[in-house]
Amino acid sequence: MNNRFELEKGSRKYICPNCGKMSFVYYRINGNGAIIHESVGRCDRIEKCGYHKKPREWFNEHPTIRPDYKSVKPIPEVTTNPISYIPLKYIDERANTRNSNFVYFLFNLFDWETIKKTIDPYFIGCTEDMAVVFPQIDEQGKCRTAKVQKYDRETGKRQGVYLYHGDKKIKPNLPNPYNLQMCLFGLHLIRSKNNIGKTVCICESEKSAIIAAGCMPEHIWMAAGALDWLNVEKLKPLRGWNIVLFPDTSTTGLAFKKWTKIADEATKAGLLVMVSTMLEDNCTDEEKANGYDLGDYLIDRILNKKQAIEPETPEEEPQAEQYSVSDDLKNMIRLNPAVQMLINNFDAVEVSTTES
Repeated sequence: MNNRFELEKGSRKYICPNCGKMSFVYYRINGNGAIIHESVGRCDRIEKCGYHKKPREWFNEHPTIRPDYKSVKPIPEVTTNPISYIPLKYIDERANTRNSNFVYFLFNLFDWETIKKTIDPYFIGCTEDMAVVFPQIDEQGKCRTAKVQKYDRETGKRQGVYLYHGDKKIKPNLPNPYNLQMCLFGLHLIRSKNNIGKTVCICESEKSAIIAAGCMPEHIWMAAGALDWLNVEKLKPLRGWNIVLFPDTSTTGLAFKKWTKIADEATKAGLLVMVSTMLEDNCTDEEKANGYDLGDYLIDRILNKKQAIEPETPEEEPQAEQYSVSDDLKNMIRLNPAVQMLINNFDAVEVSTTES
């Protein structure tokens, strides 16, 4: 089994699930480069942290998952240990403070009333050094962790990040070891009756989700937190909701390809997931080379007023479809007109469910 997985090479580091520092290296699957799980890897802080979960250990803990990353049976994943949570009192303490550099940056885009209405439902907070706290609260209203992210207050660029459950001030009061099972940022919003019937839109970063929520509050905006943090398991709580994914751009289209594959797998699992091509179709080659995401796209349009975010166009007579649509999708549109809205408003595309 070990020959099929290896630690990622290069200097890139990720957030350690144990200490919360940007010092983690994933084990990746040879052949497709996918991660096994966000908890499988090694922390480079060998003395101060020492976290190292090997692939064999993870698969032993999850006997319903094969090493080829396919479920043996179509049953929910069973974890050996219960999920760990951060008491909400620690999130409430942070949520009472909105003076982060991130919120300061938002004043370049919105007025205070819009900012307040946008950030309050997410329980966004602030640390003593002005970093923003993005809590991951699940569909049961429990906090699994929080991403603590530093931003430049003028440019909105990222400067540093760690996971809140690794904070030395609260760590002594949390379960040890901490069994981290991350969820989507904003997942708890599906608990609100006011959000019933809305489309769930998912982008990579929390920053993009907040900016998009300020621009388009008629939808529910969530974030995976990182490119490799999105998977079908995290989408399963959204069964029954219309979902649109907004992958970041790149010159190779890596994120778009990865998230399209996830959407395909989620569709096979019975979820209604589409992928927006808006960024792929509208970003320039230079913007893609800079890794433009939805937040960058919206900021550029807001600050420079290049074009309206959702330009109005005169109604026209229905025209012939520009691409082949499956009978299943036609039936979905007939039963749920909101599906057609996803296609029109977000350049969403149907993903193939054909077995490879």
